[in-house]
Amino acid sequence: MARPLASVWYCPWAESGDVRDSVIMMATRADVDAVVSIVSPIPDQEPESRLFEITGPGSRALRVADLVRIGASPSFVEFDDGPASAAALQVADSLKSGDRCSRSVPKVWYLPGGTTREGHEVVVRLFNPFLELAKVSLEAMSEFGPEPLEALASVDVPPRGWRDVLLSPVVPFLDDLVITVTSEQGVVVPAIAVSAGADEASWPGIGLATTWLFPTVTPGTLAPDLVVANPGVLDVSITIDVLGIEGGVPEAATQVVAAESVARVPLEGLIEGHFGIRVAADGPVAAVVVSEGPQVGEVPEGGPSGPRIAGTVGAIAPRSQWLLPGAGTLAQVTSLWVMNTNAVTVTVTFQPLGIRTLPARKLQVEPGTIARLDVGADPAVASYLVDASQPVTAAWSVEDGGSVVMVAGIAVGD
Repeated sequence: MARPLASVWYCPWAESGDVRDSVIMMATRADVDAVVSIVSPIPDQEPESRLFEITGPGSRALRVADLVRIGASPSFVEFDDGPASAAALQVADSLKSGDRCSRSVPKVWYLPGGTTREGHEVVVRLFNPFLELAKVSLEAMSEFGPEPLEALASVDVPPRGWRDVLLSPVVPFLDDLVITVTSEQGVVVPAIAVSAGADEASWPGIGLATTWLFPTVTPGTLAPDLVVANPGVLDVSITIDVLGIEGGVPEAATQVVAAESVARVPLEGLIEGHFGIRVAADGPVAAVVVSEGPQVGEVPEGGPSGPRIAGTVGAIAPRSQWLLPGAGTLAQVTSLWVMNTNAVTVTVTFQPLGIRTLPARKLQVEPGTIARLDVGADPAVASYLVDASQPVTAAWSVEDGGSVVMVAGIAVGD
């Protein structure tokens, strides 16, 4: 019998081939056995798997190419205890893409943040990690309201398989696109990838909530937008509080999101410097942050210049402990972000996780602000545990050669 804190994390957007590789990143507070399984594109073939014995609190990272190179590589990670969590990144000379993996498997998923305007492509990956055939329907909303997707009203996803759905030819020239995935038989775990030129951003499907928290929206030099989807039959009003490093601006922006529609709210210029946001809505919505901008800084040798894009999901509530799987894994400097929405100062401890015990670092985070801690690459570190004296929200990001990735933290216990 599985122990109460056993969990499975599903990572749809992974790929390992000639150009790209993916990293599956695991973090745990307890001693665990973790099995990473890479699903095969060959029907009825067992996944390629690797076992990791992790002493907690600790972390490991698996480069998919060290196990198999088969192109698209949807994966799942099984922990026999916890709390534990996983994230996945795709890396190449010209891009970094990825976000946290998903633990829950609801019947309905929302994928906001897509766009099919000129120069962009949108792909939805429908990952079925289970042994039963899944049948799902896809529906779309844009800034104009519902969009017809008759050809995608019923999509079969094979057992232990996936389907990639390219949406740009189906619903072209839309500034904002939200996909709803509803399971009719079995369940799937979806993710969305939005490409701009040679760069790409990807994030998992989410549910609905009346509060969304983003500890950072401004890594690098990209211009951030908040994208909010309202699938309901009534208009929804949202309020955006901005929290910066030196202070914040309550109710910095407001927006009405029409029923069965989507709104994009520009965030650039709401406050100087780096900042995070708290989104409060008077009805359930799905929200992501998408940041875009031109190439800035040195281009990697052989890598293309051009537009850059990053995106991430948010959290629905602050918590006292967070796991940041993958923070510190990449060779570049990693930024750890914490947002304090409390009315009191919070002490935050950042504990590096890896193959050995390393000293923790502490920061004081003032009320209504965010804090940033930059950490260098260390081969012994693959994640961080964030422990705060009051509930906060945490995430991490990396910038390299203008390519930016933002990765949502995972609250301990989620």
